Amino acid sequence: MAVTVGQLLWEHPTNAAKFTGLTTGTDKKWAKSFHPMIKLIVHTHIDQNHRTVDANWDAFVPLLADDDLRMSTQSFPPNVRRWRLEAEEDITVWFHTEISNVVLPAWSCTPDVLQACQPKPRNPGPQQIPEMVDIVYALADSKSNKQPLAIGEMKRNLIAWNRWQSGNIGDKGLQANLSRELRG
Repeated sequence: MAVTVGQLLWEHPTNAAKFTGLTTGTDKKWAKSFHPMIKLIVHTHIDQNHRTVDANWDAFVPLLADDDLRMSTQSFPPNVRRWRLEAEEDITVWFHTEISNVVLPAWSCTPDVLQACQPKPRNPGPQQIPEMVDIVYALADSKSNKQPLAIGEMKRNLIAWNRWQSGNIGDKGLQANLSRELRG
C-alpha cells in the first residue's frame, strides 16, 4: 500500500539482514588531497541494548515548501525479504531496494533526479576522478545531468562507530581515509 515518502523515512527498516562480519577498506588516491575530518559534531546515538541507531533530525534546517512537496509524494515500502550482506554487490542491491527505491519517487519531479550505476563521476574541481563509483544521483535536465548531487560507494562494516560517535576519528588510518573520501 502506498504511503508518503515522509512516513517511510521515519520508519526503521523491517527486513532482516544477516551480519557476516566481513569488512572492506578504502585508500583512494584521489582522496589523499583532502584534509581528514578531525572535529565532528555527531547527531546520532547508538543504543547497544537494542542495536539501533537514533538520529537527531533537529540538526537539519527547517523544511521548505519543496521539501514538504517531496515528503508528501506517494511511495511504497520495500517487499518483505531477508538479506545476507556478504559482498559489496549485496550491499548495493540492499541499498537500491531498501533506500533508493523508497526515496527516489520524491525526486520524480521538482527537480527530476536520475540514478546511474557504475559511472565515472564528474568532479567540479580540476582533479577528475578516474575510478567508477557504485552510484551517482544527478539532475535529469540535459544541461547538468553530468554534475552529481550525491555519490555512493558501498563498503562492508567500514565505519568504526565508536570513533565516529566520540567525535574524534583521528588524522591517520582507515577512518581518516574514509573521512577524506567523504569530504571529497
